Amino acid sequence: MEINYSGPLKRMMELKELAEKKNDEQAQFQLAELYIASKNPALLSEAVELYKKSAKQGFTDAKFALGRCYEEGIGVRKNYRGAIEWYKAAEISITNDLFKYPDPVGEADRARLDSLVESGIFDMLMDSIDYDDGPTLETDECNAELGDADAQNSLGCRYKVGKDVEKDISKAFYWFHKSAEQGYEAGMLHLAELYEKTKNYKEAAKWYRRYTEMRIQWRNERLGW
Repeated sequence: MEINYSGPLKRMMELKELAEKKNDEQAQFQLAELYIASKNPALLSEAVELYKKSAKQGFTDAKFALGRCYEEGIGVRKNYRGAIEWYKAAEISITNDLFKYPDPVGEADRARLDSLVESGIFDMLMDSIDYDDGPTLETDECNAELGDADAQNSLGCRYKVGKDVEKDISKAFYWFHKSAEQGYEAGMLHLAELYEKTKNYKEAAKWYRRYTEMRIQWRNERLGW
């Protein structure tokens, strides 16, 4: 007797075949996603193992998903430090994705840059740039108070290391938060790093997640995924 599977079940069986017999990292990730979506407690730990298999093969989204599992305790014991490590691994993988799947625009830009370097025009342009030390403390303070996320992040960096101001970690937190809450990537990363350094791993995991999530979205847009 021939068994006819429903659409979703058929898809699950196909993914299971690819994930187990062909060790396909995308199939492993997609099957894990189906297990998570089912909300079946018996499948959650299997989902984590599938994510791990996919992540070991370098699949960025599986690394990020593992971060979520460890942060929220899905299929595995909650572990904020473990979540942080997986979010960091995912962020590093984003760069690898860009090298592995170079976008046409990026290739064209590189070709134009190579042409400029070979012609000597690039060197002339670089020599004409007037470098300075960047915005002054007064400029950063003014712009930060006006709500500029870049200036808020810059001010946070100043207080973190004591550049032109007295070192003050509480003020560094304040300005990094201001910047991060506006969705500024550098502000998110610096806030996450500062939370990790001060051993507040729960908050660190949250901000590493938000930062990496934005980086993945940027990757998707860059590669047209």
